[in-house]
Amino acid sequence: MFKQDHARQDIFEALKLLAKRDSILICFCPLNAIIKAAGYSRNKVKECLGELEEIGKIRTLQIFNLTIYIILGE
Repeated sequence: MFKQDHARQDIFEALKLLAKRDSILICFCPLNAIIKAAGYSRNKVKECLGELEEIGKIRTLQIFNLTIYIILGE
């Protein structure tokens, strides 16, 4: 459980850094950008993003075969 919580926190921190880069509260980024920033496998990132979506920190938008993650500011 600790490793999962740690990975989720690392990914969330990476997402927040992506959002802060443009000094905005909402950031749109494709999954590949999140994976690159977080340094985890695709499956681990998708699992953690699903958990973050459940608690209302991220929303997803599906456009054709591209999923965009909308990161909500704190």
